Amino acid sequence: MNFLDIFATSNINSMEVLKNLPDAVIVVETDNRISWVNNKAARMFHCFERDLIELPLEEILVEGSDIIRESFYKHKSIVTAAITLDNEEFFVEISARKYEDQYLVTLRDVTKLTNIYSDIEQNGKFTKEKNLMICKLANDFKTPLHSMIGFSQALKDGVCGDVNEKQTKYLNIINKNAKDLSYFMEKFIEFSYAESSLFKTNAKIFDCLVALQSVIREFDDEISNKKLVLDFKSYELEKKIIYCDETVFKSIVRNLLKAAVSATSAGFVSVRISNPDLEEVKESNAFLYRDLHKTSYIKIEIKDTGVGISESELKTIYDPYMLLDSANKKGISRAIVFATIRTMVKKLKGAINITSKVMKGSDYTVILPVEKDKEFDYE
Repeated sequence: MNFLDIFATSNINSMEVLKNLPDAVIVVETDNRISWVNNKAARMFHCFERDLIELPLEEILVEGSDIIRESFYKHKSIVTAAITLDNEEFFVEISARKYEDQYLVTLRDVTKLTNIYSDIEQNGKFTKEKNLMICKLANDFKTPLHSMIGFSQALKDGVCGDVNEKQTKYLNIINKNAKDLSYFMEKFIEFSYAESSLFKTNAKIFDCLVALQSVIREFDDEISNKKLVLDFKSYELEKKIIYCDETVFKSIVRNLLKAAVSATSAGFVSVRISNPDLEEVKESNAFLYRDLHKTSYIKIEIKDTGVGISESELKTIYDPYMLLDSANKKGISRAIVFATIRTMVKKLKGAINITSKVMKGSDYTVILPVEKDKEFDYE
Protein backbone atom coordinates (compact mmCIF):
# COMPACT_ATOMS: atom_id res chain seq x y z
CA MET A 1 0.00 0.00 0.00
CA ASN A 2 1.39 3.43 -1.01
CA PHE A 3 0.77 7.00 0.15
CA LEU A 4 -2.22 7.52 -2.10
CA ASP A 5 -3.82 4.20 -1.09
CA ILE A 6 -3.42 5.09 2.58
CA PHE A 7 -5.06 8.46 2.14
CA ALA A 8 -7.81 7.06 -0.11
CA THR A 9 -8.82 4.30 2.31
CA SER A 10 -8.56 6.25 5.56
CA ASN A 11 -11.30 8.87 5.25
CA ILE A 12 -12.44 11.48 2.80
CA ASN A 13 -10.80 14.38 4.67
CA SER A 14 -7.26 12.98 4.37
CA MET A 15 -6.97 13.68 0.65
CA GLU A 16 -8.45 17.11 1.19
CA VAL A 17 -5.81 17.85 3.83
CA LEU A 18 -3.05 16.72 1.46
CA LYS A 19 -4.44 18.85 -1.36
CA ASN A 20 -4.70 21.93 0.82
CA LEU A 21 -1.44 21.81 2.71
CA PRO A 22 0.33 25.23 2.83
CA ASP A 23 3.35 23.71 1.04
CA ALA A 24 3.49 22.25 -2.43
CA VAL A 25 3.35 18.45 -2.36
CA ILE A 26 4.33 15.88 -4.98
CA VAL A 27 4.43 12.09 -4.86
CA VAL A 28 7.32 10.45 -6.72
CA GLU A 29 7.63 6.79 -7.68
CA THR A 30 10.92 4.92 -7.31
CA ASP A 31 11.46 5.21 -11.08
CA ASN A 32 11.46 9.02 -10.52
CA ARG A 33 8.10 9.63 -12.24
CA ILE A 34 5.66 12.04 -10.62
CA SER A 35 2.39 10.24 -9.78
CA TRP A 36 0.49 12.92 -7.89
CA VAL A 37 0.69 16.65 -7.06
CA ASN A 38 -1.46 19.10 -5.16
CA ASN A 39 -2.74 22.37 -6.58
CA LYS A 40 -0.05 24.39 -4.80
CA ALA A 41 2.66 22.40 -6.62
CA ALA A 42 0.94 22.93 -9.97
CA ARG A 43 0.81 26.71 -9.39
CA MET A 44 4.46 26.69 -8.33
CA PHE A 45 5.47 25.17 -11.68
CA HIS A 46 3.07 27.37 -13.71
CA CYS A 47 0.84 24.56 -14.97
CA PHE A 48 -2.17 22.35 -14.25
CA GLU A 49 -1.91 19.33 -11.98
CA ARG A 50 -2.36 16.93 -14.93
CA ASP A 51 0.66 18.49 -16.70
CA LEU A 52 3.04 17.19 -14.03
CA ILE A 53 1.72 13.63 -13.80
CA GLU A 54 4.10 11.04 -15.30
CA LEU A 55 6.86 13.65 -15.81
CA PRO A 56 10.39 12.57 -14.81
CA LEU A 57 11.35 14.45 -11.62
CA GLU A 58 14.53 15.83 -13.25
CA GLU A 59 12.40 17.94 -15.61
CA ILE A 60 11.32 20.17 -12.74
CA LEU A 61 14.06 19.65 -10.10
CA VAL A 62 17.78 19.80 -10.84
CA GLU A 63 19.27 16.43 -9.81
CA GLY A 64 15.83 15.71 -8.35
CA SER A 65 16.19 11.97 -7.70
CA ASP A 66 19.52 12.41 -5.87
CA ILE A 67 18.17 15.35 -3.88
CA ILE A 68 15.05 13.59 -2.56
CA ARG A 69 17.06 10.50 -1.60
CA GLU A 70 19.60 12.65 0.23
CA SER A 71 16.80 14.47 2.03
CA PHE A 72 15.20 11.18 3.07
CA TYR A 73 18.34 9.35 4.20
CA LYS A 74 19.90 12.35 5.99
CA HIS A 75 16.58 13.51 7.48
CA LYS A 76 17.08 17.12 6.46
CA SER A 77 15.68 19.78 4.14
CA ILE A 78 17.72 20.68 1.06
CA VAL A 79 17.67 23.76 -1.14
CA THR A 80 17.96 23.10 -4.87
CA ALA A 81 17.21 24.73 -8.22
CA ALA A 82 13.84 24.12 -9.86
CA ILE A 83 12.43 24.87 -13.33
CA THR A 84 8.86 25.72 -14.25
CA LEU A 85 7.27 24.20 -17.35
CA ASP A 86 7.78 27.55 -19.10
CA ASN A 87 11.53 27.38 -18.27
CA GLU A 88 11.75 29.90 -15.41
CA GLU A 89 14.39 28.98 -12.83
CA PHE A 90 13.79 29.42 -9.10
CA PHE A 91 14.88 27.81 -5.83
CA VAL A 92 12.97 25.46 -3.56
CA GLU A 93 13.56 23.87 -0.18
CA ILE A 94 12.49 20.24 -0.29
CA SER A 95 11.89 17.62 2.36
CA ALA A 96 11.25 13.97 1.43
CA ARG A 97 9.76 10.96 3.21
CA LYS A 98 9.54 7.43 1.82
CA TYR A 99 6.85 4.78 2.17
CA GLU A 100 7.38 1.49 0.32
CA ASP A 101 7.83 2.44 -3.35
CA GLN A 102 7.00 6.15 -3.17
CA TYR A 103 8.47 9.43 -1.91
CA LEU A 104 6.26 12.15 -0.48
CA VAL A 105 8.02 15.43 -1.23
CA THR A 106 7.11 18.88 0.11
CA LEU A 107 8.47 21.98 -1.62
CA ARG A 108 8.73 25.60 -0.50
CA ASP A 109 9.77 28.49 -2.75
CA VAL A 110 12.85 30.12 -1.17
CA THR A 111 13.99 32.16 -4.19
CA LYS A 112 13.83 35.52 -2.40
CA LEU A 113 15.60 34.14 0.65
CA THR A 114 18.25 32.48 -1.52
CA ASN A 115 18.89 35.78 -3.32
CA ILE A 116 19.35 37.52 0.02
CA TYR A 117 21.82 34.87 1.17
CA SER A 118 23.62 35.14 -2.16
CA ASP A 119 23.93 38.91 -1.78
CA ILE A 120 25.19 38.51 1.79
CA GLU A 121 27.73 35.92 0.65
CA GLN A 122 28.94 38.13 -2.20
CA ASN A 123 29.19 41.16 0.09
CA GLY A 124 31.12 39.09 2.63
CA LYS A 125 33.48 37.89 -0.08
CA PHE A 126 33.96 41.46 -1.32
CA THR A 127 34.71 42.67 2.23
CA LYS A 128 37.31 39.94 2.75
CA GLU A 129 38.97 40.73 -0.58
CA LYS A 130 38.95 44.45 0.22
CA ASN A 131 40.53 43.81 3.64
CA LEU A 132 43.14 41.55 2.07
CA MET A 133 44.03 44.24 -0.48
CA ILE A 134 44.40 46.91 2.22
CA CYS A 135 46.66 44.65 4.28
CA LYS A 136 48.90 43.91 1.31
CA LEU A 137 49.14 47.63 0.47
CA ALA A 138 49.90 48.63 4.07
CA ASN A 139 53.48 49.67 3.40
CA ASP A 140 52.42 51.73 0.39
CA PHE A 141 50.15 53.72 2.72
CA LYS A 142 52.64 54.02 5.57
CA THR A 143 55.84 54.94 3.70
CA PRO A 144 54.75 58.35 2.32
CA LEU A 145 53.30 59.33 5.70
CA HIS A 146 56.48 58.39 7.53
CA SER A 147 58.45 60.45 5.01
CA MET A 148 56.21 63.47 5.62
CA ILE A 149 56.63 63.12 9.38
CA GLY A 150 60.41 62.62 9.17
CA PHE A 151 61.18 65.37 6.66
CA SER A 152 58.89 67.95 8.29
CA GLN A 153 60.56 67.24 11.64
CA ALA A 154 64.00 67.54 10.03
CA LEU A 155 63.09 70.93 8.52
CA LYS A 156 61.82 72.08 11.93
CA ASP A 157 65.13 71.01 13.47
CA GLY A 158 67.01 73.17 10.97
CA VAL A 159 68.66 70.44 8.92
CA CYS A 160 68.37 72.62 5.81
CA GLY A 161 68.96 75.88 7.60
CA ASP A 162 67.03 78.17 9.90
CA VAL A 163 63.26 78.47 9.47
CA ASN A 164 61.27 81.54 10.39
CA GLU A 165 58.21 81.67 12.64
CA LYS A 166 55.69 81.37 9.80
CA GLN A 167 57.53 78.40 8.27
CA THR A 168 57.68 76.72 11.67
CA LYS A 169 53.93 77.18 12.07
CA TYR A 170 53.19 75.44 8.75
CA LEU A 171 55.72 72.69 9.43
CA ASN A 172 54.02 72.01 12.77
CA ILE A 173 50.66 71.71 10.99
CA ILE A 174 52.12 69.34 8.38
CA ASN A 175 53.83 67.25 11.05
CA LYS A 176 50.76 67.00 13.29
CA ASN A 177 48.34 66.17 10.47
CA ALA A 178 50.75 63.56 9.09
CA LYS A 179 51.02 61.94 12.53
CA ASP A 180 47.23 61.96 12.97
CA LEU A 181 46.73 60.41 9.54
CA SER A 182 49.49 57.87 10.22
CA TYR A 183 47.77 56.79 13.45
CA PHE A 184 44.41 56.54 11.67
CA MET A 185 45.90 54.45 8.86
CA GLU A 186 47.67 52.22 11.37
CA LYS A 187 44.38 51.50 13.14
CA PHE A 188 42.45 51.14 9.90
CA ILE A 189 44.99 48.62 8.58
CA GLU A 190 44.91 46.78 11.93
CA PHE A 191 41.10 46.67 11.68
CA SER A 192 41.26 45.34 8.10
CA TYR A 193 43.86 42.76 9.12
CA ALA A 194 41.74 41.53 12.05
CA GLU A 195 38.78 41.00 9.68
CA SER A 196 40.84 39.47 6.86
CA SER A 197 41.76 35.86 6.10
CA LEU A 198 45.37 36.74 6.94
CA PHE A 199 44.56 36.96 10.64
CA LYS A 200 45.57 33.73 12.35
CA THR A 201 45.88 33.00 16.05
CA ASN A 202 48.94 31.24 17.45
CA ALA A 203 48.22 30.16 21.00
CA LYS A 204 51.07 29.24 23.32
CA ILE A 205 51.87 29.19 27.02
CA PHE A 206 53.20 32.46 28.47
CA ASP A 207 53.20 34.65 31.58
CA CYS A 208 50.27 37.04 31.23
CA LEU A 209 51.53 39.27 34.04
CA VAL A 210 54.86 39.86 32.30
CA ALA A 211 53.08 40.50 28.98
CA LEU A 212 50.65 42.96 30.58
CA GLN A 213 53.39 44.88 32.39
CA SER A 214 55.45 45.17 29.19
CA VAL A 215 52.49 46.85 27.44
CA ILE A 216 51.89 49.19 30.38
CA ARG A 217 55.53 50.36 30.22
CA GLU A 218 54.92 51.54 26.64
CA PHE A 219 52.69 54.28 28.07
CA ASP A 220 55.07 55.50 30.80
CA ASP A 221 56.01 58.71 28.97
CA GLU A 222 52.46 59.64 27.96
CA ILE A 223 51.14 58.97 31.47
CA SER A 224 54.00 60.98 32.99
CA ASN A 225 53.52 63.92 30.60
CA LYS A 226 49.81 64.06 31.45
CA LYS A 227 50.60 63.69 35.17
CA LEU A 228 48.16 60.81 35.45
CA VAL A 229 48.16 58.21 38.21
CA LEU A 230 48.44 54.59 37.05
CA ASP A 231 46.96 52.07 39.45
CA PHE A 232 47.95 48.48 38.65
CA LYS A 233 46.57 45.52 40.62
CA SER A 234 47.23 41.82 40.12
CA TYR A 235 46.97 40.37 43.63
CA GLU A 236 43.67 38.59 42.80
CA LEU A 237 45.30 36.66 39.94
CA GLU A 238 45.70 33.05 41.08
CA LYS A 239 47.34 31.70 37.94
CA LYS A 240 49.57 33.84 35.73
CA ILE A 241 50.73 31.17 33.25
CA ILE A 242 48.08 31.03 30.53
CA TYR A 243 47.42 29.46 27.12
CA CYS A 244 46.57 32.19 24.62
CA ASP A 245 47.92 34.16 21.65
CA GLU A 246 50.43 36.52 23.26
CA THR A 247 50.59 38.96 20.32
CA VAL A 248 46.82 39.34 20.13
CA PHE A 249 46.60 39.53 23.93
CA LYS A 250 49.04 42.45 23.91
CA SER A 251 47.25 44.18 21.02
CA ILE A 252 43.95 44.08 22.91
CA VAL A 253 45.50 45.53 26.07
CA ARG A 254 47.50 48.12 24.09
CA ASN A 255 44.43 49.42 22.27
CA LEU A 256 42.35 49.56 25.45
CA LEU A 257 45.10 51.38 27.34
CA LYS A 258 45.56 53.83 24.49
CA ALA A 259 41.84 54.59 24.52
CA ALA A 260 41.86 55.10 28.30
CA VAL A 261 44.98 57.28 28.41
CA SER A 262 43.95 59.38 25.41
CA ALA A 263 40.53 60.10 26.93
CA THR A 264 41.98 61.13 30.30
CA SER A 265 43.54 64.54 30.88
CA ALA A 266 43.46 64.41 34.69
CA GLY A 267 42.96 61.76 37.32
CA PHE A 268 43.90 58.12 37.01
CA VAL A 269 43.93 55.03 34.83
CA SER A 270 43.62 51.70 36.61
CA VAL A 271 44.54 48.27 35.27
CA ARG A 272 43.39 45.16 37.08
CA ILE A 273 43.98 41.54 36.11
CA SER A 274 42.26 38.68 37.92
CA ASN A 275 40.41 35.41 37.53
CA PRO A 276 36.70 36.22 37.13
CA ASP A 277 33.86 34.64 39.07
CA LEU A 278 32.27 31.77 37.15
CA GLU A 279 28.86 33.49 37.25
CA GLU A 280 30.39 36.46 35.47
CA VAL A 281 31.87 34.13 32.85
CA LYS A 282 28.51 32.45 32.28
CA GLU A 283 26.80 35.81 31.81
CA SER A 284 29.38 36.87 29.22
CA ASN A 285 29.67 35.51 25.69
CA ALA A 286 33.01 33.85 26.35
CA PHE A 287 33.68 30.22 25.43
CA LEU A 288 32.51 27.85 28.17
CA TYR A 289 34.63 24.84 29.03
CA ARG A 290 32.78 21.66 29.91
CA ASP A 291 34.55 21.64 33.30
CA LEU A 292 34.47 25.22 34.50
CA HIS A 293 37.25 26.44 36.76
CA LYS A 294 37.91 29.97 37.92
CA THR A 295 41.53 29.82 36.77
CA SER A 296 40.44 28.78 33.26
CA TYR A 297 39.75 32.46 32.54
CA ILE A 298 41.38 35.81 33.06
CA LYS A 299 39.67 39.15 33.42
CA ILE A 300 41.33 42.40 32.40
CA GLU A 301 39.61 45.55 33.60
CA ILE A 302 40.80 49.01 32.60
CA LYS A 303 39.16 52.10 34.10
CA ASP A 304 39.76 55.78 33.49
CA THR A 305 38.48 59.14 34.74
CA GLY A 306 38.34 60.61 31.25
CA VAL A 307 35.65 62.35 29.23
CA GLY A 308 33.58 59.18 28.93
CA ILE A 309 31.35 57.97 26.12
CA SER A 310 27.73 59.01 25.69
CA GLU A 311 24.92 56.45 25.63
CA SER A 312 24.22 57.13 21.95
CA GLU A 313 27.91 56.69 21.06
CA LEU A 314 28.06 53.41 22.96
CA LYS A 315 25.44 51.99 20.59
CA THR A 316 27.83 52.35 17.63
CA ILE A 317 31.12 51.90 19.49
CA TYR A 318 31.91 48.66 17.60
CA ASP A 319 30.53 49.70 14.21
CA PRO A 320 32.49 52.37 12.29
CA TYR A 321 30.31 51.80 9.23
CA MET A 322 27.32 53.22 11.10
CA LEU A 323 29.19 56.50 11.54
CA LEU A 324 30.09 57.12 7.90
CA ASP A 325 27.01 59.31 7.37
CA SER A 326 27.26 60.91 10.79
CA ALA A 327 28.07 64.59 11.15
CA ASN A 328 30.60 63.72 13.86
CA LYS A 329 33.48 62.03 12.04
CA LYS A 330 35.73 62.00 15.12
CA GLY A 331 33.98 58.91 16.43
CA ILE A 332 34.95 56.84 13.39
CA SER A 333 38.57 56.44 14.49
CA ARG A 334 37.50 55.33 17.97
CA ALA A 335 34.91 52.93 16.55
CA ILE A 336 37.59 51.41 14.28
CA VAL A 337 39.79 50.77 17.34
CA PHE A 338 37.00 49.17 19.37
CA ALA A 339 35.77 47.14 16.38
CA THR A 340 39.32 45.78 16.09
CA ILE A 341 39.43 45.00 19.81
CA ARG A 342 36.10 43.17 19.70
CA THR A 343 37.14 41.19 16.61
CA MET A 344 40.37 40.12 18.31
CA VAL A 345 38.57 39.23 21.53
CA LYS A 346 36.11 37.10 19.54
CA LYS A 347 38.99 35.37 17.75
CA LEU A 348 40.26 34.40 21.20
CA LYS A 349 36.75 33.13 22.11
CA GLY A 350 36.42 35.85 24.74
CA ALA A 351 33.97 38.63 25.57
CA ILE A 352 34.22 42.39 26.00
CA ASN A 353 31.98 44.84 27.81
CA ILE A 354 32.15 48.64 27.96
CA THR A 355 30.33 50.91 30.38
CA SER A 356 30.79 54.66 30.48
CA LYS A 357 29.35 57.96 31.72
CA VAL A 358 30.06 61.32 30.20
CA MET A 359 32.68 63.28 32.20
CA LYS A 360 32.98 60.41 34.69
CA GLY A 361 35.08 57.94 32.76
CA SER A 362 34.88 54.50 31.18
CA ASP A 363 35.26 50.90 32.28
CA TYR A 364 36.54 48.32 29.77
CA THR A 365 36.30 44.64 30.75
CA VAL A 366 37.66 41.69 28.78
CA ILE A 367 37.25 38.03 29.75
CA LEU A 368 39.37 35.43 27.94
CA PRO A 369 39.48 31.62 28.16
CA VAL A 370 43.13 30.71 28.79
CA GLU A 371 43.26 27.00 29.40
CA LYS A 372 44.45 24.46 26.87
CA ASP A 373 41.67 21.96 26.29
CA LYS A 374 40.82 19.38 23.64
CA GLU A 375 37.41 21.05 23.17
CA PHE A 376 39.01 24.43 22.61
CA ASP A 377 40.07 25.47 19.13
CA TYR A 378 40.56 29.10 18.07
CA GLU A 379 39.95 28.20 14.44
